[in-house]
Amino acid sequence: MSEQNEKSVDSTVAGIEFVTTVQPNPVMPTWLPEALLLGQWWRSTGLLEQLQQQVRVSRGRMGQYEVCDFVLLLLAYAVSGEASLAGFFQALTPVKHLLMAVWGRARCPVASTLSRFLEAVEEGALESLRQLFEHNLLQQSLPVSCNGGLYDRRGERYWVFDLDGTHEATRQRSLPITQEYPDLHRRSSKACAPGLLGRKRGQVVRTRSALQQAHTSEWLATFGSPGNGTAQSDLVRACAVIKQYIEQHGINPAAVIVRLDGYYGVPAFVNVVQHHQFGYLLRGRDYQILNYPTVQAKLAQAPAQPWQHPETKVAREVFELGFLDDSWSGYTQPIRGVVMRSPLKPDQKPRIGIRMGDYAYELVLTSIPVHALNAVDIVSLYLGRGGFEKSLGDEDVECNGDRWCSWHPSGQEFWQILTQWVWNWRVWVGWKQHPESLRQTLWQPAIEGDGLEPEPPVEPQPQQTSLGATKTHPPFDNTPSEQYAPMQVVESWARSNGKFAGNDFILESERSLRCPAGHSMYRREVRRNGRGDLLLIFSMARRTCLQCPLRERCVANGSAMTNGRRITVIRRKLLDNPALPCNSTPAPTRCISVSRSKATYPVIWEDLPAVLLRRDLSRNLRQHQFEFDSMISPAEQQKSFLLSRDQRAHRRISWSQRLARNASAPQGQHWKVRLFGISATLATFIKDLKKTSLSTEQSV
Repeated sequence: MSEQNEKSVDSTVAGIEFVTTVQPNPVMPTWLPEALLLGQWWRSTGLLEQLQQQVRVSRGRMGQYEVCDFVLLLLAYAVSGEASLAGFFQALTPVKHLLMAVWGRARCPVASTLSRFLEAVEEGALESLRQLFEHNLLQQSLPVSCNGGLYDRRGERYWVFDLDGTHEATRQRSLPITQEYPDLHRRSSKACAPGLLGRKRGQVVRTRSALQQAHTSEWLATFGSPGNGTAQSDLVRACAVIKQYIEQHGINPAAVIVRLDGYYGVPAFVNVVQHHQFGYLLRGRDYQILNYPTVQAKLAQAPAQPWQHPETKVAREVFELGFLDDSWSGYTQPIRGVVMRSPLKPDQKPRIGIRMGDYAYELVLTSIPVHALNAVDIVSLYLGRGGFEKSLGDEDVECNGDRWCSWHPSGQEFWQILTQWVWNWRVWVGWKQHPESLRQTLWQPAIEGDGLEPEPPVEPQPQQTSLGATKTHPPFDNTPSEQYAPMQVVESWARSNGKFAGNDFILESERSLRCPAGHSMYRREVRRNGRGDLLLIFSMARRTCLQCPLRERCVANGSAMTNGRRITVIRRKLLDNPALPCNSTPAPTRCISVSRSKATYPVIWEDLPAVLLRRDLSRNLRQHQFEFDSMISPAEQQKSFLLSRDQRAHRRISWSQRLARNASAPQGQHWKVRLFGISATLATFIKDLKKTSLSTEQSV
């Protein structure tokens, strides 16, 4: 520092001398070391090369920047935790060349260029980034042997996945809309729409569905849309992601529990999870179940066990309803119900549930058998969803993926996928430093004696018809029972007319058929004929039949096609058939017996200390300073910048030429970065990644 530029200032504090100088010395952002390590990880694992080859965005005047330039900025923005892009670019100014050098890029885009890029992101580029995220997740996710699980009272292991939506609202100014003023154009009109605001302040909202593995806290997917979102389509896509995850780890679908909130507690959502053969646990909104006579009779009995929430100390009475075959309401498979009851004051309205008399009733639906988890276990496990709510809160603090980066829907979701990527990377790096960090929690103690009842049979639920008669919907399966024979497809009229007959349709289950064209037909109706046989009516959507290339061989000649093809499956009633003992069939589904033991296993929850893993590296790096030096080769100093004729004329160039426009010279600027406070385990991890021009020295 030059002494001519320094001036002493009188100090009002004894022992301190203040010196000022005109020489600039900007503050280095504390988040830069983590951003550099993340960028190095992308480059060394091949993610950068895959990004450059698979994710491509076409823009009007393409400029000199490519997708990787903007992805690097967004990753650093997620790491930084800055409240806004303006604050991020202000902190980035003194080190922007160093950040871009980690991916071999010469120049750094400005904020306006980033905004235009996010606006140009289309659905194809967004899905390409999502596929790259899912592929990397399957490669880098923690091994199944050390990623936790839930052990039930039989000692069997489950994996829990949480899915829920989070809202981000925005405020809109009240502006006059008259002919005296130009047409009103709001920036948020594409990304937001009127919807449920919750506790957020604003006029319009955007909903994002987030999927997480509950034991490792790894994000698996994010899906956003304006307004209240598209919950059912998001659930379908989330189940597809879970299927890929469990196939990669060799997990049985029956060992999966998808935990949802009350928004999904209707038959349409439950059927989506059942279609993928996953287990589920959710709060039901179908409170008509409580009006069934069999359910009313159970609610009139003593509760299974009183239960008190360990944190809020709210006491509830828990009732076990068992499995109910409620296909009249739209459920394709039997559902197990558990009811929570709590007293209410005379004028009190329940915040959740329904009021019946002096009590508030809450309904929980699940597919977990009774001998695996009892009613109290189910209630405790569902209310344990608070851990997922905490993850959403931690996300707001650490990455805040709901920050507005773009008012374009695909651009905003592009950014949110990258925030989940940063979150997962922190989990993986934290686990590298603490590989033995798996912890066990006693969720519910073991039950001494005959604490678990045997699995109750599936109870048919009566349904009132329009004529006042009561129909009883019996449980269905394709094994002989004491009342009905196996299912058989009716031949009908088609064979004699040269059409597809009943034998041409494949019976997949008691809920679905497959037509000769490969389309699925689902059960729409159940009837009884005069003999007492059960008639299961399967039908196809009219639109599917109209578009089918085999339509002429399937529908009747001259048909108006007001409906799709219908197929009848019959289960003939067995007359004078004596009752069969439980062990007379190989695998009876209606007579399930469980041997009672003197004690059951405790319910154990295994997971990783996710907060410690994610924040350990970031906290440690921000507590230490870092040093870096820039060295420019003489050849780079003497080199002059020359425009090619294609650049001068703005001609259309290939993707590889575009990528090279902002690439730094091989013998150009060289950076030397020194990080302090790095543990020996992390130093080994960094050393394995040291494959590029970024030179890193570790000092402990």
